[in-house]
Amino acid sequence: MPRTHCPACGAEISTGAESCPQCGHPMRVPVGSTCYACPAPATTVCPRCGALSCPQHLDSVIHSRNAPTDSGHLVTVGQSREFLCRPCHDVEIATRRTEFAKALRFVTVLVIALIAWMGILVAIYGWPRWP
Repeated sequence: MPRTHCPACGAEISTGAESCPQCGHPMRVPVGSTCYACPAPATTVCPRCGALSCPQHLDSVIHSRNAPTDSGHLVTVGQSREFLCRPCHDVEIATRRTEFAKALRFVTVLVIALIAWMGILVAIYGWPRWP
């Protein structure tokens, strides 16, 4: 059977597949279907909500895959691209911004606590005198 490549992850798959077995990207769009936002012909199905999209109303999100090294650090070992309709893309971006804001707040509180701890140590032991 002829093979093709998935437009989302690049995996080699059968031309008769309904979706990519690796990433789940739909491979078939019903004939004569139109985009959810305009009358243009649909070329892609959103994997999250199933909306049919034309290239103009399609956005991509990059997902990084990380793996630990022997020293315990995380390194990026690969990336995959997911094609989403605009509403699903907006939800994904909002979720990522929220997660980033939470991490930033955590780091800010950690730095403030460290500065406060240093202030307490200076108050108890005095300012260090270097030779």
